[in-house]
Amino acid sequence: MTNSERLALGLIVIGVLSRLIPHPPNVTAIVGVSLLGAYAIRSPWLAALVPVAVMALADLALGWHSSALFTYAGMLAGVLIGRGLLRQLSVLRLGGAAFLASLAFFLVSNFGVYLGGYYGFGLDGLVACYIAALPFWGLSLIGDLGSTAILFALFVVARRTVERDPAAARL
Repeated sequence: MTNSERLALGLIVIGVLSRLIPHPPNVTAIVGVSLLGAYAIRSPWLAALVPVAVMALADLALGWHSSALFTYAGMLAGVLIGRGLLRQLSVLRLGGAAFLASLAFFLVSNFGVYLGGYYGFGLDGLVACYIAALPFWGLSLIGDLGSTAILFALFVVARRTVERDPAAARL
């Protein structure tokens, strides 16, 4: 594992563990850690496994919910989007990937809510589920865009610092 991958792993752990401190509803780093894993970890399997595994560990402390598998599937969608769009890093690509990953997470995770049956089954229930979830997506989008910007800024700055100062790599 390279120094950059270790750095990304540390930031992913911090991002996911931020769920354990008080925060506004749905304002989390889920998309940010998924995209960082996709960008910074060479192995596609490890890039997918690391954010989901750390999320599962945090869920041990927070508790499981009936649609947790859809939460993890939404994270995996973010990893796939990141692997496709972030081969070259730019602000535009990163913003687009964060928006698309946020949308994918919204669609996948709320489909899990729909399957819980609270809104009934059928097209009316599906539409009602997504409409009811829209205000939560607004908050999620803020967290997704913000966490992506923060995690990538920290990653880029720390990686440049280590590259300029080889002694820092030994710390």
